[in-house]
Amino acid sequence: HVRDDGHLAAIATPELDVDRLIDANQTFHGVLIRDNGQRLRQLGARYNQGQLRAHVAHVLPLEQAAQAHELVDSGEAGGKVVLTP
Repeated sequence: HVRDDGHLAAIATPELDVDRLIDANQTFHGVLIRDNGQRLRQLGARYNQGQLRAHVAHVLPLEQAAQAHELVDSGEAGGKVVLTP
């Protein structure tokens, strides 16, 4: 579930209802990582150099997935919400 005005990213070809995306003012980002691994190595290098960062506001165990969704849906997460095994 993606909230209205939210963003969706995929590394695989998703089944999308484009009309729903437009009606909800959602943004879709397709990410292509080629089989040669060069793009992933470049991203890894940029991450290691501190050029890529995500603000992780909450780390929750997978058992709390429902609470994580509620936090994200509230719009008050204050950063990324990460689920761990």
